[in-house]
Amino acid sequence: MKVLLDRRRPLVGLLLTACLALAGCADVAPPIDNSNVPPDESESMPLPSRATVMLRVPTLADGVVQVGTAEVNVGTVSLDRGSIKLTTGWDGEPAIRFPAFTDTKFYPRAAMVVSNSGTGPDQLNPGTKDFSWGADFWLDSRSKGASSDNGDNLVQRGIYTFPNYFKAEVDSDHPACAVRGDDGYLYVRGYEELETQTWYRLTCNRSGDVLTIVVAEISPTGGGRPITHSQTGPIGSILFKDKTTPLSVGGKVGSDGQLLEGATDQFNGVVMNPFLDIKASSPASR
Repeated sequence: MKVLLDRRRPLVGLLLTACLALAGCADVAPPIDNSNVPPDESESMPLPSRATVMLRVPTLADGVVQVGTAEVNVGTVSLDRGSIKLTTGWDGEPAIRFPAFTDTKFYPRAAMVVSNSGTGPDQLNPGTKDFSWGADFWLDSRSKGASSDNGDNLVQRGIYTFPNYFKAEVDSDHPACAVRGDDGYLYVRGYEELETQTWYRLTCNRSGDVLTIVVAEISPTGGGRPITHSQTGPIGSILFKDKTTPLSVGGKVGSDGQLLEGATDQFNGVVMNPFLDIKASSPASR
């Protein structure tokens, strides 16, 4: 298997820095049922044109490449011989393949991690700015059923017990977004039950005191119309005090950069274009 690192950018490497972590804390966000909330529909759902972080696989030789604006380290973490491989995505281009589900006691798990490089400021801190995060994904036919893997986490930084965190996930076949800032916590879960073995694009967006989820089926020939759900409430600033806390793709990772063994919520399937897009200037206070 090829090492899935960007060899064209000198600042890309594995995240190995240790720090104080709440690695044993579980992500136990209470579900919110939006089944009676009528969805909004829009005409398009493009990826951000110039994201802070955007991971892509240009060719099999390149592996996973950071094409966003931030100077970050990109690597992988794993448990029980888990690995990340490359496969074919919805557009025929290479995509990121995460381990398949198994209900054995020790099962392969793996995630991508994106961390700040050097001694500069935290480039993954949204603060009071509006920001979005998400990915294209294809979920395996079986992806839940074990206590340590009962969800499919797509893109997140931090976990539920942290003072600040944000997450995009597939929760029991439903798309969901969560965010916690200094002033409060919001969680929005789409009422749509997603089909397995089908490509979707999921985007979470924080704009002021509004958290929005947008999801649509995608394919080389088009796809379904995006459906949107929102929740409104105080969020405040999102500033991670420990800059070594990574952005993770495909699994739950603590501030030490390692997968949480007791609650990994491994994504079981294929992912393309995972991203974090922090707006240049957009104060959350309106």
